[in-house]
Amino acid sequence: MDLVFMADKGGVGKSTLAFHVATRLRQLGLDVGLYDLDSRGTSSTWAGESGYLQAYDLRRLQCGAPAHQMVVWDTAPHPDAEMRAELARAADLVVIVANGDRDSMAAAGDLYRAMQAAGASDLAVVFNGLHPVGREGEACVAAAREEGLPALDAYVRRYSCYVQARWDGVSVVDRGYSRADNAWADICAVTDELLARAAARLQAAD
Repeated sequence: MDLVFMADKGGVGKSTLAFHVATRLRQLGLDVGLYDLDSRGTSSTWAGESGYLQAYDLRRLQCGAPAHQMVVWDTAPHPDAEMRAELARAADLVVIVANGDRDSMAAAGDLYRAMQAAGASDLAVVFNGLHPVGREGEACVAAAREEGLPALDAYVRRYSCYVQARWDGVSVVDRGYSRADNAWADICAVTDELLARAAARLQAAD
């Protein structure tokens, strides 16, 4: 299964989310590979430092990456038409990452429609980096659905432990960071919903 994380706006936390979802999938016992197409190489570098997850920087790899049961793609921001078409063909599920602000929501909508036009078979929108207090998450999900976007029920809140974990080269679950339990619960909820969506799609195809 190929799970592709995309964004048409920088700074939404796409690489952080891709790395942590891949880590959660590996924790669940799946054979996971993280394919990094972002020129910064953040997710593959982070995975290499953690030592827990097989990751490949496809921008620098001289040969093809090995196959895995589950592949998580961290794509380049602002993908052009050619890349959108290639990813639409490769993906079982495209996950568009957005923040809760107006511009990010608009960018998610534009990318959703572009990936639909490119022939992506299944798409979802996930909100990332939301305020940990209050009802911003529920409001973002409702607003996205009003615009016709397939937003997940689960979303990821903003905690400083993600920054600390990046400095240490580990996932938020690996150390006793403040609010790490909350952060990891968000990652698990998103991962569970993505797996359930993928399983439902496969069952419908049968």
